Amino acid sequence: PDASLKALIECAFSGSKKVSSVLSFKDTGVSRYAEYEKLRESAGYLGLETPWKSLNKAIQGWVNESLHVIAGLSNVGKSWLLLVCSEMCLSLGKKVLFVTLEMSSQRMFRRLDAIRHKLPFGDFRDAELDVFTKEGWKEGLAEDAGMLGDVWMADKQLVRTVSDVMSLVYKYQPDIVFIDGGYRFQTKDKFKGNWENGVAIINDLQIFSEASGIPWVVSTQLGDSSESGKVGDKKHKKTSMRGWNVRYNKEWLINPDVVLGIYQDTDMRLLREMEVHLLKMRDASGEGSNNMFTINWNFTKMDFTEIVPEEFTPTTEAIGY
Repeated sequence: PDASLKALIECAFSGSKKVSSVLSFKDTGVSRYAEYEKLRESAGYLGLETPWKSLNKAIQGWVNESLHVIAGLSNVGKSWLLLVCSEMCLSLGKKVLFVTLEMSSQRMFRRLDAIRHKLPFGDFRDAELDVFTKEGWKEGLAEDAGMLGDVWMADKQLVRTVSDVMSLVYKYQPDIVFIDGGYRFQTKDKFKGNWENGVAIINDLQIFSEASGIPWVVSTQLGDSSESGKVGDKKHKKTSMRGWNVRYNKEWLINPDVVLGIYQDTDMRLLREMEVHLLKMRDASGEGSNNMFTINWNFTKMDFTEIVPEEFTPTTEAIGY
């Protein structure tokens, strides 16, 4: 039944896609030039804007028909990062399908409320928000009611397989898909081992992201069995922030178009910062650009903006006048 459903979904989407054929370099030159002009007018973004300028420049946004993977050690903040990206798409008036295989939909919506309406999460969780913050939240909810965009949330009670996600894409027609905990997908093939099932899941994610015509962003885990801490240890940084250190299946690195790694050690947690590493870019510029940037990770101010290094400007004191 699962294989039949997958075949039916692929057929349903194939009607809106162009049939692949051998292309002529000479005959398609004009169309490529037109695509370049369109890209130039959009400030170099091929896809939906992410919350961070450095990431937009590196990957050109969440590009359609592409699979993006966000990997990190256990409990480092992958769910929060996906929600920050979802809120950005929501603010742009886009329709988001968010699949959570880690927590319930209601718990994720509470986090999204905190991000969108700047609710200090500790006070929000303990029901200790002050009067002004509550009033601001209430006014924000009224404004949200008239928005063009939306976030549709589906949890593990509704979604078990990648085909389930594709069924929801076909029904709701979102602009982007976020999936929290992609390594927890199930397959219905009882005759395969865990490794084979994992490969099948990742292959399905790649196939369906292309077939749907929209970007898919999926989180998974980094680190081997020796890295059991909830916060990354400095001595593990050099090994953990490599794409080949992804857990379960190396296809989590091989198949996607973009792989991001997030890292935080004890000192960075105290500073309320997070590093985002570009572990793989299929269309990298090849200019040796910076493959890491730092963002704020502040759950009191709900600030997840990029930290831009200050440029040194010589002063009269600095040069001895």
